This record gives sequence, structure tokens and C-alpha cells, in this order.
Amino acid sequence: TKSAVEIIHFLIVFLVIFLVFSSAGYVVFGETITGFRDQYQSVTFCWAILMGDFDMPAMELVNYYYTHIWMFCFQFMVLLILLNMLLAIIMDTYVAAKQEAGDPTEQLTIWTQIKDACYTVRETRGHIKLYDLLLELQDDEYPAHPN
Repeated sequence: TKSAVEIIHFLIVFLVIFLVFSSAGYVVFGETITGFRDQYQSVTFCWAILMGDFDMPAMELVNYYYTHIWMFCFQFMVLLILLNMLLAIIMDTYVAAKQEAGDPTEQLTIWTQIKDACYTVRETRGHIKLYDLLLELQDDEYPAHPN
């Protein structure tokens, strides 16, 4: 529940900053760039920019300096800072959950899992395979599910 509260707080901050940048894009580029023609399109276009789909030369035709300032600030704030904050929240929750799991020496590591798997293979060597057992249990004269 603690992580859910942190994620909700992050989403509020993310949405506010994202909407501010989309509004700024609407004000600066709205008359010329079709992706910024209204507020809804501006939000959609900013999401596309966040995913890496943008046309910098078309934006530079509107205003070269505003384009670079807006793009640098948008990429820096949203992509670098906010998404790293989300990653930090996720990692903090992971570490807290791992600490609640108990003694770190008793937690399963990859080496412990490999050792347990080798032990299981060694202990079940010589047992009847499940497929062979299934074939032996099937009765063709009295099938469990007749057609």
C-alpha cells in the first residue's frame, strides 16, 4: 500500500508537469505544427515525443530557439528526472519487500536455486517419467472421457 501511495503521488506530479509542457507546446507551436493544434492533440503529440517520435526540423521552422529550449527542458524533466523517479520508487519498494522477506542469508540466490535443482535431479533419478505413468494409467477399453 505504501508503494501505491508513492505511485499515485508520482502520477500527480507527472501529469502536472506533462500537462504544463503540452500546454507550452500548444502555445508555442499550435498555429503551425498539426500535432499541437489543440490541447488534446498536444498531449498526444507530447507522448509521441516522449516515445521518440518527433520532427525536430518542422518544429525548428516555427522558432529555432524555442524548439531547442522546449525540447531540452521536456526531455530533461520528463524523460530523465521523472522516469528515473519512477524507477527509484519501484526499486525502493523492491528493496523494502526484500527486507521484509527475512534474513538475507536465507533468501534464494541463483546459486542456491541451481544447487536445489541439481539435488532434485539427483533425488528423482530412476523414477518413472510422468508421461510413461500417464500412458500406463490410460485404459483404452474404459476411457475416462468417451467421445
